Amino acid sequence: MSAFVFDRYTQEALDAQYNNQLACPGFRDTLAQGTALSAAAAGLPGARDIAWGPHPLERLDIYGPPRPAKSGDAALQGLQPGLLPVLLFVHGGAWLTQEKEDSAFGAQAFADHGCMWVALGFPDASDVAFADMVASVRRGIAWVHAHIAEQGGDPQRIVLAGHSSGTHLVSQALTHDWTAEGLTTPPFHGALMVSGLSDLEPVRLSYRNTRLNLDAAHVRSYSLAHAEPTVRVPVVVAVAERDTDEFRRQARAMADRLRDFDMLADFDVVPDRHHFDVILDLADPGSKLFRDTLALLTRSAGSGGDDGGGPGSRSGDADSSGDADSSGDDRNRQP
Repeated sequence: MSAFVFDRYTQEALDAQYNNQLACPGFRDTLAQGTALSAAAAGLPGARDIAWGPHPLERLDIYGPPRPAKSGDAALQGLQPGLLPVLLFVHGGAWLTQEKEDSAFGAQAFADHGCMWVALGFPDASDVAFADMVASVRRGIAWVHAHIAEQGGDPQRIVLAGHSSGTHLVSQALTHDWTAEGLTTPPFHGALMVSGLSDLEPVRLSYRNTRLNLDAAHVRSYSLAHAEPTVRVPVVVAVAERDTDEFRRQARAMADRLRDFDMLADFDVVPDRHHFDVILDLADPGSKLFRDTLALLTRSAGSGGDDGGGPGSRSGDADSSGDADSSGDDRNRQP
């Protein structure tokens, strides 16, 4: 009988839980859809391939509305005139792949609602040490806060969004001491975490670690499960209904952790979605994920919840439906 290596999982079972391509046979079609949506956003105004740091991959793309937002737009009431809310997207890819050029799939939808979309590029764990990747993303967030007004974005209306491993990287912005970047206030005012990870321990014990080289110190230092947030902002957590059991468990643990600090704005299990296509709901203005994200973008920075009880706008108990990298030639395309 095989021994358990984490919780109730044998090595084979744990590896399967973190193998999203195995769990989503049609993932290639979904990746192609995201790439096509990103390519279609190329005609939007903005700025592309801006170098924000010294590493060749520390570059970003900015997408904005085709016209200035009307001051009377209901969704933008109370925002600083002339400056637009900013969604800063941190892509997934198992900390090893994906690119900013494929990360603009929601740019058109948010531009149509008077918001700016920033696709952050950064060196991944195949280019630099894991800790250096985390540090790079943190510096990139600080850079956007410092410079986005030059492009018409509001530095006081920045929401971070992450998918899969990108959600883990966003979580590391919540636990960072931003004074290390020369900031006296946090460089963002909300976050969206989709099908992500709050604890690196099962990742360390899975096949993924053959490329990540995580150790126990990494788990302690870079897991939201083991660190207290230093930035208290509203956070929406979502996970796909057809994500693996482990990814759903991780999302629930993340939501519980944030609820402990009165930061959870909402928690949703997105029905009829798998690990790869759930994030494409950001391209659909009719989806709940899009509406929740737009609500984060258009809220007043620092405002309390609907019940006046803190940063979270809702209790976070809602669950819309009830109750992730891979093998083969496509192992390098995992989110």
